[in-house]
Amino acid sequence: MQGSAVLDNTEDLYGGVVISADGLPAEELQFTSALNSSLAHWKAEGKRGLWLKIPTEKAAFVGSAVKAGFEFHHAEPGYVMLTQWLPKEEASTIPANASHQVGVGALVLNHRNEILVVLEKMGPAARPGFWKTPTGLVDQAESIAAAVVREVAEETGVTAEFVSVVGFREYHGAGMAKKSDLFFMCACRATEETIKIQESEIADAKWMPVEEWLALDMYKSSLYQKLCEWGIKAIKGDYVGIKPEEMSQGSRPGTLLVYHTDHKQNGLPEKAVSTDNNIRIGDEQAVGKKRCIDDLVNNNAKL
Repeated sequence: MQGSAVLDNTEDLYGGVVISADGLPAEELQFTSALNSSLAHWKAEGKRGLWLKIPTEKAAFVGSAVKAGFEFHHAEPGYVMLTQWLPKEEASTIPANASHQVGVGALVLNHRNEILVVLEKMGPAARPGFWKTPTGLVDQAESIAAAVVREVAEETGVTAEFVSVVGFREYHGAGMAKKSDLFFMCACRATEETIKIQESEIADAKWMPVEEWLALDMYKSSLYQKLCEWGIKAIKGDYVGIKPEEMSQGSRPGTLLVYHTDHKQNGLPEKAVSTDNNIRIGDEQAVGKKRCIDDLVNNNAKL
């Protein structure tokens, strides 16, 4: 603690305070006393938003923090984050917790013009005869391209190669937290077709002729039918989807992935993908390295 009255903290870039989780007192009574003193000090200094991260081992402090005016912001394994906005005459500008979850779907084709489909064992899609593409949520710090390849490998054992994002849809009120949901359908090419299902989640998986899959009643005249059509075109090189490219941030150090459609080579649409690490599951030498996948269609047989 800074002296005996104010909790250890750092100032943020917006006139607020981030309270140090590592510097919290060991006992609840000490914490309550220090928190009340700190609040009086920060109000006198004209501070704005306060961030208080309480680790699991000090969860007993949460009640005292709420009584002192803090509100729940979000929780993750290991901690709960609380916030408080001090200026009474201004509306709070503390950003809300994450508003969206991100999902991916894999439209995986093989050289026989067959699509990889699964029957789910549980969840809303676990219905007899409901053959669907592999899907899943993107993990924290994972790219869309890497996520879709991982999901295919986990659910079916098939090794896939990312081609492009062919489209995405948005939906509001998803899941237990009623978040907004962004779902990215990705075109992928199978590089190893042997199926070994994830028995905990998948009831069955198989390769189905594209025409047969599109003829299923549940997909006729649906957004998924259109996404599938775009995906087939993307894999054949007739549709320029959204592809990631690693670019410098310029004013800041490091690079970020930028998804765009301006992939051209010699004046023609480029069938290559510049992307991040781990796009092809199973290529252990590529793990942790940045790489570019050049001319996917030209280097592989067209469907």
